Amino acid sequence: RKRGAIVNMSSSAARNPTPLLVQYSGTKGYVEHFSESLHSELRSKGIHVQVQSPLFVSTKLAKQRPGFTVPTPAAFARSAVAHIGYETKVSPFWNHALQLAVMRSLPAWLLDMIVMSMHQSIRKRGFKKLNSKRE
Repeated sequence: RKRGAIVNMSSSAARNPTPLLVQYSGTKGYVEHFSESLHSELRSKGIHVQVQSPLFVSTKLAKQRPGFTVPTPAAFARSAVAHIGYETKVSPFWNHALQLAVMRSLPAWLLDMIVMSMHQSIRKRGFKKLNSKRE
């Protein structure tokens, strides 16, 4: 056949600072760099290696309801499959790509502040839930 595709899943956390989720974003960054390097190695053999980096998708793990910025798993999967074989690094759901472009346009200090605030809020809710289970 002499052609094929390998698709790895990462996260937008690999592309932005993620205070309070350092290990998570670090491992996702590894997946992105690994995929790009593997693509360079296998391109001449007709194998396209791609890494897809979504934001939130409505899953049990993400605990996000589907909406304008949060696709259902089926909607994300359709976008993901449609993007296979094109770019090496992609955020396949159109709204995620738009959000990432906006994030990249922000000054680093502002993006850090926004993400830190969001993650502190998530952490606070998590600790509250954990403490209520203990009681």
